[in-house]
Parts: sequence; C-alpha cells; structure tokens
Amino acid sequence: ELDRLDRTATGRINVLLRRSPTEQLPAPPQDLDLELELPALDELLVQALEQRPDVHAAAARVESEQAKLALAAKI
Repeated sequence: ELDRLDRTATGRINVLLRRSPTEQLPAPPQDLDLELELPALDELLVQALEQRPDVHAAAARVESEQAKLALAAKI
C-alpha cells in the first residue's frame, strides 16, 4: 500500500513539474539558501483580504446597492 501511495505521489509531483509521471524525482538539494524576509503581519493581512474573491464580491454588491440608492434619491 505504501509503495502504491509513493508511486502516486511521485507521479503527481512529476506531472506538476511537466515531467513523465514514471520518472524518478531528482535528489533534493543539499543546502537551501532561504534568506527570505517576510512582510509585517499587518501587510500580510491586507494582502490576504485583497486576494479573497468573496471580499471582492461583497464590495461589488455594496457598490451596486449604493448606486441604486443614489439613483433612487435622484428620482
């Protein structure tokens, strides 16, 4: 069972890498040089909210309703 799961996972990774599913995965790098600075938490939260489709949809609904209200006020 574990061998089958390993082959399945390897095949899926290879497909994501645009390789043949039956190829062996390359050996992992010996050393990863990850000197990555993360943005501040507040900035990450803003980015996360900006990328949420449900937030964009809600904002569009609010804008639509405000436009309807403005139009109704003119009548």
